[in-house]
Formats: sequence, structure tokens, C-alpha cells
Amino acid sequence: MKLLQLTAIDLTVYRFLVPLMRRMREEGWEVGFACAEGEKARAVEKMGFRFHPIRTTRRLNPPELAIEFLDMFRLFKRERPDAVHLHTPIASFLGRFAAKAAGVPAIIYTAHGFYHHEGMPRLKRAFFEALERLAGRSATDLIFSQGFEDFKWAISNIRLPRNRIIHSGNGIDLSWFSRASVDQERARRLREEIGEGRIVLSCGRAVREKGFFELVEASAKVIKEHPDAVFVLAGQGPDLEKLKELARKIRVSENWRFLGWREEMRELLAISYVFVLPSWREGMPRSIIEAMAMERPVIATNIRGCREEVIHGETGILVPPRDPESLGAAIISLLGDRPLATKMGEAGRARAEELFGEEGVIEKQIEAIRALLNARSPAGRAGS
Repeated sequence: MKLLQLTAIDLTVYRFLVPLMRRMREEGWEVGFACAEGEKARAVEKMGFRFHPIRTTRRLNPPELAIEFLDMFRLFKRERPDAVHLHTPIASFLGRFAAKAAGVPAIIYTAHGFYHHEGMPRLKRAFFEALERLAGRSATDLIFSQGFEDFKWAISNIRLPRNRIIHSGNGIDLSWFSRASVDQERARRLREEIGEGRIVLSCGRAVREKGFFELVEASAKVIKEHPDAVFVLAGQGPDLEKLKELARKIRVSENWRFLGWREEMRELLAISYVFVLPSWREGMPRSIIEAMAMERPVIATNIRGCREEVIHGETGILVPPRDPESLGAAIISLLGDRPLATKMGEAGRARAEELFGEEGVIEKQIEAIRALLNARSPAGRAGS
């Protein structure tokens, strides 16, 4: 069996898909991947997976979308995979129709978080929900939903057999993300780089909808109460310079460290006091699971995905999105109560062990994909 993983950017493959791809290879499947050219794609290629560069876009620009669709269609016609497994919103939408047009026998889609969400204006949300229904009903054979809220929406809105819409959940390698496995030398170097103080850590792409502007605003209030607080952002993106400018403007830049993209999230979490994810929208954020696994209390917005992972008052605190005042108050409360922060961190680790292990998530996908491929094989069709 020949299977292609497809996503918009190489970081998605590198950070999230490699364990699944390795497990698929153990099944004896020929596994390749397609995404935009990048350093991380070449790193995955060195792991023995064939890389197919394609042009992708994150913009709703018709000429760019047409180029992406044609690249996918030509790839599928050339490689003739038995199945394609698609990820990320635009790539998965175009890719499903390209796979259908190219005659790919099995089309699989993982909803890491549907593009539509509760914070969207009503008409815009209805438009993107209609697109999701269209793709799900006409160009999809199997859907994995990482979040339970998205799973319920898919069950109600997409006409597929019940066993073809699966709540897969999300998971991480809990043996890697554990305090016992921390590289102490890396952690020491990071501590020296960041300097003294209690670290309030966040990570993600530096774009407005990640809520980092609200976090910078909230930090002013926090620093007045706790001058030893050091805010650390691990991530890069188009709004990074604007974030730095805002920090300078409101005179909090001395308490901020903008690290750019970093590999050492485990070690960063190990030296941090609290993890904060102030997003406007998410799917099932792996960063929260990683923080809980590292026994760190989590402050997150009360949105889809985050509220499925964080138990308010037990493993962390949920606050309204786009609300710097509430965000700052939550951070202050945990900085002022170390026993509570420790208790929440320990409860988070227990929750991660109970619900968010990588192995179970991967096996659920393997079983469903195996069943789909068997049904699509000549023998399976003959027996049906």
C-alpha cells in the first residue's frame, strides 16, 4: 500500500506527523509526504520518507489556490497512491478535491481543528461550515477529529457512515515530555540565556489570533505585582516585530524574551513557572498537553480544544479570549500561590497520562486506515 501525507508546511510534518508515519511504515506501507519546501521537510526526508515538494499558500488568493490545486493533482496522478492523508485547513480542502479528481481510492482527513469556530462572525462561520460540509460529503472517505467538539459537529453535519468519522484525540510521547528526561545541560543554557526570574512561557506562530498582543498588554499589570516575572515567547511569524514594538511602547520589554523558533520546548517548560496559551481559536493544542506532561499549570482561553484539555481550577485556569485584564489576573493569581501552581501542575501530568498518550491516538488511526484500505482493495470490494 502506498500512502501520502499532505500538509501545507514542513513544520507540521516534522512536529506532529513523524510518529504516525513511522508506525505506518511498520505496517509495511510505503509512506511519503508532500508540503512546501523547507528545512524541516529535508530533515524528515533524511528519516527515510520520500518528500514531494508542492507550492502551498495560507492566503485565500485565487491564483495561488489554483497553483496549489494543480500541484496536488499532478502529484496524485504521477504517484498514484492508494490513499492520501491530509492536514491543515486550506491544503486539506483543496487536496481532497484534487485527490478525488485524480482518482485516489481512499481520501483521509484529520481535522486538527476546523477552520470555523465560535469566535467567527455568523455569516463567515456559516460560509466555512458549508465548505467543510461540501468537502466532507463529496471528497472524503475517513475523518479523524482531534477535538470532541469538532467530532460532534462532524457527526451532525457530514454524511459519512458512523465508523468513518472518528474521535482520534491528540497525544504526545509522555516518556519524552517528562521531568525525568530533561536534558539538564540544555536547561541550564536556556536559563542563562533568559536570565533570572519566574518564567511565564508561551509558544506558537506570532500572529494576532494567537493572542500574544493581549499577553503583552496583560504583562504590564503582572509586572507591577510581580517584578520578577519574565515573559518568554518561543515562536516566529509575521507579527513578531509588532509584538516587540508593543512591548517597548508600554515599557515592558525588559521583562520579555522573544526567542524565535526553538527546538527545546521540553527544557523551556522544565525551567518555566507557568504556561500560557491566549489564542482566539485552536484545534486540540499539543502545546498545552506538553505543558501538562511537564507538570506546569496552564492558563488558556476558554475556547474549543483548550477547554477540552484544561480543567478549570484543577489543572489550570481558563479565561475569556481577547481579555488582557482577565489574562493578567490569572497569571498574577498563580505567581502569588506556588502551592496551587504546583498542585495544578501535578494534576495536569495525571490528566496527560490518562488521556493524551501518543500510542493510543496512533493505533486508533492505524486501525481505521487499515480497515478503509482493506475495504478499498480488490479483495475487499469483492467480498462486500
